[in-house]
Amino acid sequence: MLSKALFEMLTEQPIEKINVNDICDRAMVHRTTFYKHFESKFHLLTFAIGELRDSIVSKCLKDDYDNEKSFYLALASNVLDFVDEKRTFLINIIDNIKSSDIILQIMETMQQNIKYILNEKNASKSYKLPKDAISAYLTGAFASLGEWYLLHEGKTTKEHILAFLDGVLDEKLFQN
Repeated sequence: MLSKALFEMLTEQPIEKINVNDICDRAMVHRTTFYKHFESKFHLLTFAIGELRDSIVSKCLKDDYDNEKSFYLALASNVLDFVDEKRTFLINIIDNIKSSDIILQIMETMQQNIKYILNEKNASKSYKLPKDAISAYLTGAFASLGEWYLLHEGKTTKEHILAFLDGVLDEKLFQN
């Protein structure tokens, strides 16, 4: 309820103009309840972004993949589907979240998730690069490509982006 209320409000105004009382009123939740779970509106935002990330990634984690490249292509496909489904919503939120600290939080959350996947799915596997370096590379690539796709509707298709990633994501990246 609180996440939904915050996201709705972010389509209307910048986060700097939103206060906890407004969020609670929109969600029909008492302030005391808010503070039992969150320290601030920024803590709620981090939580809400994590929920979005989990909904995108959980689709990928349900399936088994022949290799890591297939997994990351499926992840990219899910991200692009999410962008297509929520384009206006996401653009409004980006317009209202100008803070570089929040964007950095989103990037860190993405990178932590990719590191988690590398560690959980392939805990015993070693790579040519440290897992932190691989996750930083993939985070930057996926975030930049996703943002470009979001802001440039109609300039290319999801299929073209996935074909491009298929060529760029060399299997050797995931070999030791």
